[in-house]
Amino acid sequence: MNKTIFFQSSLPRAGSTVLQNLLAQNPQIYATPTSGLSELVYATHNTFSNIENFKKEKDYDLCKKSFYNFCKGGIESYYSTVTTKPIIIEKNRLWALMYPLLNKIYHNPKIIILVRDLRSIFSSFEKHYLNNPEAIYSLSSHFQDNTLPLSIYNRIEAYMKLDMVEKSLTILQDILYSKNKNNIHIVKFEDLCSYPDKVLSEIYEYLEIPNFLHNFNKINQVTYENDNFHSFGNHLISPTLSPPLQDWNTILGEEISNLIYKKYDFYFKYFNYKQ
Repeated sequence: MNKTIFFQSSLPRAGSTVLQNLLAQNPQIYATPTSGLSELVYATHNTFSNIENFKKEKDYDLCKKSFYNFCKGGIESYYSTVTTKPIIIEKNRLWALMYPLLNKIYHNPKIIILVRDLRSIFSSFEKHYLNNPEAIYSLSSHFQDNTLPLSIYNRIEAYMKLDMVEKSLTILQDILYSKNKNNIHIVKFEDLCSYPDKVLSEIYEYLEIPNFLHNFNKINQVTYENDNFHSFGNHLISPTLSPPLQDWNTILGEEISNLIYKKYDFYFKYFNYKQ
């Protein structure tokens, strides 16, 4: 059975797990946990690009086209083994970073990106640290003297340097001001929680697949991840949707919240998050 592959490449702590489990209510959709296929495709592309025998091909453009089809076939074959469902929502935030390559494999790929008020994202990191203080050790590499970040100012600085934050925001900024913007569907997590019917209908319209009536008061968790491997991850979801708390001033303090707002001015203005 042929598979239709879509991609989800959201910011951290922005509701990607909630959305995957919502979409999984649709019997036609297989929604993945965080997948390793993006890393596999990236590594395979890197290997291909450095193999001399491929470079020696008379028609190297045809060789590259064949390689992209090889990647596409590999992705679809992988999911043909995993599920009989015809529609796959493949989740990994690296897909947006790899957009030029992904566009060669799937012309004009459809990618969903969830965003969220960055003050909420950073306060989520901080709450996770307060509940799991051993997570602090994963941040020590961001400090030149290799000391542990003991103050909240140090921790916020370290959160900003996390790859999942720094790289995601860099590529998001590039997307917002490039021609690729029209190919990507961006959803605010706050809107998903407040207007789920509208947001899901818009997602289905973007994906060009039939709409489905979802149950927002009974969201069963069908994707599971081992959070021992996610230093600042929590992939357990609530069975119901509710607007996220705007508690950043309580968790981070007003001064730090304002510093975040100022540092990421482009983001807050673009998505109309008020100070």
